[in-house]
Amino acid sequence: KLVYTNSIDELSLYPSLEKRLIQYKERLSKRREAQSGKIRWFDLQWGRNPSLFNNRKLICRFKASQNTFSLDESEYYSSADTTIVTLKEKSVQEYDLKFILALLNSRLLDFYFKSYGKLMDYRFEYYPGPVGQLRIKKAKDQQTFIKLVDQILAAKKDDPNADTSELEKQIDHLVYKLYQLTYNEVKIIDPEFALTEQEYLDLP
Repeated sequence: KLVYTNSIDELSLYPSLEKRLIQYKERLSKRREAQSGKIRWFDLQWGRNPSLFNNRKLICRFKASQNTFSLDESEYYSSADTTIVTLKEKSVQEYDLKFILALLNSRLLDFYFKSYGKLMDYRFEYYPGPVGQLRIKKAKDQQTFIKLVDQILAAKKDDPNADTSELEKQIDHLVYKLYQLTYNEVKIIDPEFALTEQEYLDLP
């Protein structure tokens, strides 16, 4: 059970919860926020707003060797070692989360993130601050990206180990063009880029 204590007026109204927590009262009361009176002894110290979890969102691991953003449409309550990406109200009409997902998981934005992200052992810190610095470019046609994302999601739903690398390459190509990279810039980011310069230029 996940209990949001902020919505509880009197703990005594929930005897089973009170019985479970009372044994830790002394320890919980010593927390800085409890001692300063900001929270009650049984409150969550850093409780997030439930609406953050109850809406469509993107989730990624705090620490990873590469971008690992995933789409959640099931109101999943992720743990404390994740970063959640949501759209501000003013951006909901401008962007589709699946389009954002395509960009955030692209080879280009992975390359960009690693140019400034903090490296710990072999992993980078995908904390809210650094993730928030990623630059999302508007596209005239987001549906082209979304259709490819839908195909990847459908394939992964049927088989989590499905090979979607060709679809991912198509998204990468769209992202390169969206950000107006030159052919030489693409080759720096993706040394194994298979298209010739003319084929790249001919991409829509």
